[in-house]
Amino acid sequence: MTDDYTQWEGHAPEHAADTHLRAMLAVPLLGREAVLGVLTLSGKRRFDEHDRWLAELFATQAAVALENARLHASLSYVPANWPPSTRPARP
Repeated sequence: MTDDYTQWEGHAPEHAADTHLRAMLAVPLLGREAVLGVLTLSGKRRFDEHDRWLAELFATQAAVALENARLHASLSYVPANWPPSTRPARP
């Protein structure tokens, strides 16, 4: 969390002139075994601890949704060469 993105040592120089980008808040999307991504919020106003808490809460739910979607996709795939008796029942 930073109040002035342009002064943060990790800022991207190509965004330095962006007048809409002042404060930034980033929280990881933590899966069971890996980091799935990063939720990044930016704006002109300062973020506070409540904003961080809310972003972390949302990131937790988003990570669960991403892992569930990946699991569903992997279960939905049935190789064509599987014998019919071993294929999962379709709803």
